[in-house]
Amino acid sequence: MKKLCYYSLLSSRHLLSYSGLIIFFAYLSIYLIVPHSSFWVVDNASKFLQVKSMQENDYQDVSLPYPGKTIDPQQNFQPFPPHFAVEREGKLYSVFPLSFVFLSSLGYHIAGFSGLYWPSLLGTLLSLLGLSRLISLIQIKESSKGSALIFLALATPFCFYSFVHWEITLAAGMVTWGLFFGLRGVEKQKSKDFFLCAFFFALSIYLRNELSILAGFFLFMLGFLQKENKVQTWVYLSVSFGLSLLPLLIGQWLLLGTPFGFHLSANQQFYDIISHLSLRGKVFFNLFLGSKAPFARVLLGGTLIGLLFIYQIKPKASFSIFFPLVILLASINTLLFLQGFTEEKPIHWLMNNNSFLASTPLLWLAFFRPCNSSILLSLARCTALAYLFFFWLFVPEVATRGIFWESRYFLILYPLLTWLALNNLLSLRKQKIKYLSFTRGLCLLTLVLSIYAQIYSIDLLFRKKHFSEQLNEIILAQPEKVVITDTWFLAQEIVPAYLDKWVFLARDQKSLESLIGLLRKNSQPGFIYLTKSGNKSLVSFQERSKILEDNGLNFYSVQMISIRLK
Repeated sequence: MKKLCYYSLLSSRHLLSYSGLIIFFAYLSIYLIVPHSSFWVVDNASKFLQVKSMQENDYQDVSLPYPGKTIDPQQNFQPFPPHFAVEREGKLYSVFPLSFVFLSSLGYHIAGFSGLYWPSLLGTLLSLLGLSRLISLIQIKESSKGSALIFLALATPFCFYSFVHWEITLAAGMVTWGLFFGLRGVEKQKSKDFFLCAFFFALSIYLRNELSILAGFFLFMLGFLQKENKVQTWVYLSVSFGLSLLPLLIGQWLLLGTPFGFHLSANQQFYDIISHLSLRGKVFFNLFLGSKAPFARVLLGGTLIGLLFIYQIKPKASFSIFFPLVILLASINTLLFLQGFTEEKPIHWLMNNNSFLASTPLLWLAFFRPCNSSILLSLARCTALAYLFFFWLFVPEVATRGIFWESRYFLILYPLLTWLALNNLLSLRKQKIKYLSFTRGLCLLTLVLSIYAQIYSIDLLFRKKHFSEQLNEIILAQPEKVVITDTWFLAQEIVPAYLDKWVFLARDQKSLESLIGLLRKNSQPGFIYLTKSGNKSLVSFQERSKILEDNGLNFYSVQMISIRLK
């Protein structure tokens, strides 16, 4: 009887439930610990400003507010750089998707700042459920399914981006379900699955327009794999996809004056084809190796890519050698990635090392092709590789730089890569791999390393958001109405205080002098001047000065100078 109860406790269904509980309590703990009223990067802050603005004008206007327009009608000192906002008919419009902003506004209306993160958490939940359904296509044990869900939730950047006001995890959830229905459609040949596949891929484009690359390739492959009626299938998928996208195109046309939004037009160098192609080498480094990564990381990353390329040519002969070798090299690469954070400037390191799978070495295993690979697994692997290639080919270089945790553009592939890696791990015994115990032990250590990396990312997130929260509290407490900064991201760093202050960006001495002239003309008694600590200040007179440190990140620390105008 005791044995029976013990077996019931450890049954596959119970193990899957325990996995869900582990994820729930881990995410709840992070949700309660990490500050909500501040943001990781200014992208998130700009999206919050859209939320706040639309709520205050009862959704009558989707443009960005500029309170400083009172004294700067020409908007010469507005705080949004070209890659964040565009000017149209005298109004500023954010380049970020309105769909996510509308969803976020619902959570914000209900729960304030805490509700801003509900769409991101919903995206992670959808991705986990979608991964669960993907795993059901290869019919493995429920206990393995639970392990895969824990891996995706706690050992990949989903753990980080779930607590950042960003649409990336929600887009990933849509893509995961689109992939599931498409792959199941190939297996069962049901039109309903193809319709749902096109629908979910269309929804992902509501959130991230670059996902049209992935959608186009995958939908084309679905039609190509049909033994009969290829053209008919392509037509059906195209119509379903187009009709699902129609509300987005009409909505953007009515609200923004252009059906395609402003995201692409904000990166104008994309249209200079010669310049665009000349930057592909730099883009490759940024996406896959790290923009200024140390030589050891570049060498390891290049070796990993090279090994996997060779493996694609001779998969059967090389599996037992390449499999543990790739795990070992990927783990060393991740150790080097983490070792860089022990230096004095962790954010500077992160800016130059946020490359593909930097903190998730086990997912390199997704690119192996075992001998028993089915058409579904082959299509999934081909789709991942095609997206990596086409994204590298089309993405503007400026969009591959920034302070991110791993390459955020590829997060949408992680549920798919987890599925593929899991299948390869489970096929180890069938492959009759040498040094099986060593390989399994190495995989376990690599998993622990990935989990540690995500814990560290949450520590970075906490420190940055805590600093931003303090900065905004101090700015709001100041009696001065006007805030001027010479640093573009500081103008958006104080977005929570933006609607209560007049925030201006003066990049040089001439701009500052012109702006001070406008303030005097409008009888402003003084202003708060913000600059990065250590920068050469544009102002030469100081009455009250304060430095706010950034919790050891050594990047954001701000000098605040209170200046009175006579």
